[in-house]
This record gives sequence, C-alpha cells and structure tokens, in this order.
Amino acid sequence: MQVILDAAALGKLIRDERRKKGYTQAEVADAANVGINFVSQVERGKPTAELDRVLRLVAVLGLTIVGGERREWRTISRYIDTVKRSQP
Repeated sequence: MQVILDAAALGKLIRDERRKKGYTQAEVADAANVGINFVSQVERGKPTAELDRVLRLVAVLGLTIVGGERREWRTISRYIDTVKRSQP
C-alpha cells in the first residue's frame, strides 16, 4: 500500500500503474471518458485537477483509495484539545 500525501504522489501512482499495465494515456483517457491532456496533467501532479475525473482514472486502472486518519492529524487534534483546555 502506498500513502498519497499530495497531487504529485497521486499522479506518479497513476502513471506507474498505467505503464505497468501497458496502457497509453489515450487508452486510459478514453476508458475514463476524460481528455488526454487531463491524464497528462494528473500524471504530472497538477494540484487543481477535478477530483471526480481523477477518481475515474483511479477506477479505470483498478486502483483503490482507502481513507483513514493520519497520525499527524491525531497529534494536531491533541494539540488543539490541549490549547482549548488551557484557555479560560
């Protein structure tokens, strides 16, 4: 399993999976009903790509996105709770 922390990491995962399966950008774009330029932008890590279209790429490539709480967020949550408790 790979942890995705930003658009660049997601783009790399999508590009690597596409290449591993031997698909061209055009084939993936056609199957996901998006443009070739969109596939290229996502693979380059464009941070403003439309999420619903990115999810179509993920689905076409047979990838799964799993959500979960990141350890850093738990640390931040504890910090915020501590600050709130210390306020009068």
